Amino acid sequence: MKSFAIILLTFFSFSFNTSFYSNLEYVKTDTQEILKTFKLYSGRLYIKLPSEFGLMSEEIKKVKYPTSDPKAITVCTNKESTINILLELSKKPLNQNRLPVILNQIQSEFSRIPEIQLENAEIQSVNEKDILVVEFISEAVDGRIYNLMFITNIDGYTFTSNFNCTIENMPKWKPIGKQILNSLKEV
Repeated sequence: MKSFAIILLTFFSFSFNTSFYSNLEYVKTDTQEILKTFKLYSGRLYIKLPSEFGLMSEEIKKVKYPTSDPKAITVCTNKESTINILLELSKKPLNQNRLPVILNQIQSEFSRIPEIQLENAEIQSVNEKDILVVEFISEAVDGRIYNLMFITNIDGYTFTSNFNCTIENMPKWKPIGKQILNSLKEV
């Protein structure tokens, strides 16, 4: 997992925007919802997240994401911290035209790491926005993990998210991860 995080940091020299905490705003209320809509980054992004999730503690972030600055990333998780979604908005510019280059770099790097099993890597159009989507299985502190990573730009800056769950939780949570991806909308 360390090599995976190092690869991501190689692609993006992140200087993160931590305004997520102050700008997390629940948009609609329905007690029957599995996912609820949040407005992030001063209202620039809408995303649906599981209603049962909360913010991961700083202590757990340090263990699960050791190469990241725990204060610079936002991780929403279930009570057991076995299903997570990491959200990052950097101050590093990203032009949508660079997504194919980044896709090729990720495919190349992942092919050299035996602990990563690449399932799918492509650029998808989601709500009229190109998003680089990478699905893979990796090793982590709590076993084999399914990852659904997506990269795009928000107002010209790099936005990265990684939904992950243990392999045991994959049958239930993989479709939910895809719903989260498909809910992304820049406003």
